[in-house]
Amino acid sequence: MLDQETFAAYLARAVDLFRDPGAKEDQKQAFRAIIGMLYDAGATIKVDGGRIVVDGTPLESAAVTSLIQRLELHGLGEITIPQDPSPSHLFELIKALAEPPGAEDIAARLRAAGAGGIDGIRVSLTAPPPPAAEPAAPDLGTGGILRGLAMEDVASPATPVAGVPAVSHETPPPPPAMAPPAASEAVAPRASVPELPQLPSRAPVLCAGCPHRTSFYVTRKVFGKKTVYCNDIGCYTLGYGEPLDSADVLLCMGSSISQASGIARTTGSRTVAYIGDSTFFHSGLPALFNAVQAGDPITVVILNNYVTAMTGFQPSPTGTKRPLIEDTVRGLGVQEIYSVDPFDEEASLDALRKARASDGINVVVFNSPCVVNEARLGIGAARAPYVIDEALCNACSLCVRKLGCPAIFVEDGRYFIDPDLCDGCDLCARLCSQDAIRPMPEHERRT
Repeated sequence: MLDQETFAAYLARAVDLFRDPGAKEDQKQAFRAIIGMLYDAGATIKVDGGRIVVDGTPLESAAVTSLIQRLELHGLGEITIPQDPSPSHLFELIKALAEPPGAEDIAARLRAAGAGGIDGIRVSLTAPPPPAAEPAAPDLGTGGILRGLAMEDVASPATPVAGVPAVSHETPPPPPAMAPPAASEAVAPRASVPELPQLPSRAPVLCAGCPHRTSFYVTRKVFGKKTVYCNDIGCYTLGYGEPLDSADVLLCMGSSISQASGIARTTGSRTVAYIGDSTFFHSGLPALFNAVQAGDPITVVILNNYVTAMTGFQPSPTGTKRPLIEDTVRGLGVQEIYSVDPFDEEASLDALRKARASDGINVVVFNSPCVVNEARLGIGAARAPYVIDEALCNACSLCVRKLGCPAIFVEDGRYFIDPDLCDGCDLCARLCSQDAIRPMPEHERRT
């Protein structure tokens, strides 16, 4: 037997939740609860004397006040929901109640959704809608034009003119397949829509062998967790979130240097700004010059992979011999510049430590080509993929937790490296404390 008060409270809550786009999970729970309550019995809901009445029982609970307001807003006199209703029809009803009134009333929306027949959900209005007012004749003079009146009187004459196509401002009727069924027609309820499974979440990930991963890793190794990292727009945007955690602030293209300057100037602490070679030349030059003038204590890390990779491998200014980033930065007034290969860990750490310990602004340029672009062009020396020695691996998961490389995967507690994805950058091998990650023997490599 249906508990009228509980049902009305859940319906009111569901309508409220459907007005909040961010409450998807709560919407599902409330909707499932209502479906369960209606499995054995239907319900009739109406507003009478400012109170909700369910199956003839007036309810005084404050939990249904919002439902009263929604019914009155839509001008509904009564809603009849059958036993075990179609979930899709019930979903359409709750959705319609949650939305503001539109051109179609709720009854029309339900008919269009396949409800409204003998066995479907039925609604009645408190009063028929007033007839539409006749539009005023437009003023075709200057005054009418200045008031923005449309030239709606331009239509075909009553007597057709040979060779002149007819002009009409009347809305054409919908095609037969789209026309809503007549109120007298019995429309069979649609089959219930099965709930789709939840898709697994997918974290942002850089390509296997990407030099940006190495740059992020060595930079955080020196600057630590407490430094504020301002990121920018490019492949390296994928450094946000775990495990690389290299984007505390991200706004728009070219904003990283300006944001790092503002934060450092306000807090007095050194900040790090990441920006790619293409973005630097596109919109980073003014911000860097401004930081030089202000003497802000920031370290700008320019990730130079010699191509605009993220948007389709368009040429980068650094893809030619000139201009060099280092020359451009020096021309803007930066005195302290370090140029290193991120895969040279010793040189990278040394440059970053000097940058962190100094005063004012400095720039670290990480120069290393995009591995995907080199592969597609057939240039660059091929490196042997790496493998994990299961006899030495203790499943500490450090390689996964620190790097997030897509070539490393886990299956049944065992760690593997996909040789087709591995670029042989050796970052995971340098990180492994068990010396369990080594180059694949030559006789095992695929030709």
